[in-house]
Amino acid sequence: MPEGLVTVAYIVSGVLFILSLRGLSHQETARNGNLYGMLGMIIAVAATLFAGNTDTLWILIVVMLAGSGIGIVVARYCFNGLRLKGNYLFLLLLSPTPQ
Repeated sequence: MPEGLVTVAYIVSGVLFILSLRGLSHQETARNGNLYGMLGMIIAVAATLFAGNTDTLWILIVVMLAGSGIGIVVARYCFNGLRLKGNYLFLLLLSPTPQ
């Protein structure tokens, strides 16, 4: 991927993160704020993956797996009994709730 395109992707993701914080500041716009944040993160991760630096790709994969594991544990033990809808529904489906 050309370096200019990667730079534009990072700028767009930064703008989306700012919009996310702005949206999360009010209850009425929180849904859009979450959407902006998720879209910004997808663009940032995609730009990092396609930047062409394959020497440190393994670090990104290890960190993403560690973060996913931590997220699953937190979702199972801290939010036990909550019936989340929408984007967080997949967390409840990953494994049975602990006893």
